[in-house]
Amino acid sequence: MSRTVILFLACAVLMIETAAVAAEAAKPVTLHIVYDNYPCADGLKTNWGFGCVLEGAEKTILFDTGTKGDLLLENFAKMGLDPRAPKLVILSHNHNDHTGGLAAFLEKNHEVTVYVPASFPKESVEKVEAAGAKVVPVTKPVEICKGVYLTGETGDAIKEQGLILDRGDNLVLITGCAHPGIVAMTRQAKEHFKKDVAVVLGGFHLSKLSSSEAKAVAAELKELGVREAGPSHCTGKEAIAAFEESFGKNFFKLGVGRTLVVSK
Repeated sequence: MSRTVILFLACAVLMIETAAVAAEAAKPVTLHIVYDNYPCADGLKTNWGFGCVLEGAEKTILFDTGTKGDLLLENFAKMGLDPRAPKLVILSHNHNDHTGGLAAFLEKNHEVTVYVPASFPKESVEKVEAAGAKVVPVTKPVEICKGVYLTGETGDAIKEQGLILDRGDNLVLITGCAHPGIVAMTRQAKEHFKKDVAVVLGGFHLSKLSSSEAKAVAAELKELGVREAGPSHCTGKEAIAAFEESFGKNFFKLGVGRTLVVSK
C-alpha cells in the first residue's frame, strides 16, 4: 500500500510524497495557485475565481484563468512566473470566474493549446482561435502530456472537466468548481484509471452545505480512497472548516500564493 504524506514548508510550500516506487517514477510537479478568493501569501491580490500553474510535467500548464486578466498577470509577476511559459491551457468549465482572464493571458502568450469541454459555446471557441491559440474540445478522458490527463466532460446542467496527475500508484485530482459533484468526479476518475484518487484539491462547490453535510462529503471521499484534501474557491468557509476537521493533518490550506510540490 502506498502512503501519501503532506509536509508543510512555510505558508506557501507543500510537499506531497508517496513512499511506493512505481515502475517509472513520476517527476515532481509544482503547482502555483495564481488566482483564488482566499489568500495564502502577502502581496498578492485575491478575487473570486480560480487558477493554477503546473510546472515540471512534460509541458507547463495553466489550469483556469480566474475572472480578471490584469489581476491574473499581476499575480504571475509577483510569484515570479512567466506567462509565456505555459504551453497548455485548461478551462474547467464555461463560467467567467474560470475563463475571464484568458483574453489578457493570450495577449501575452497565444502560442498555446486550449482544452475546453466539448459543450463550450461556438462563439467562445472562435474568440480563442481568433487570438491565435489552438482549441481542443474534450469529451472523454485524454492524456494531454505525459502523466497528465483530463477527466473528460462530466455533469448534466453544468459541464465540467478536471485535471488528473498520475503519480504511478495513485492520482491527484484538481477541480475548478466540481459542479458535477466532487464525489462523482473522484469516483469517475478512480473507475476510469483503476487507481485511488489520493489527493483532491481546488473548488468543491459546497458553500450551500451545512457543516454536517460537508463532513458527509468528506467521509464519502475517504471511502473512495482520498487521503488528503485541499478545498478552496467555491467550497465555502464552513465546508472548508469541516474538511479541515475531517482530514486533520491531511488537510492543507489553499489560496493565492500557495505553492505545492507533488513528488514521489
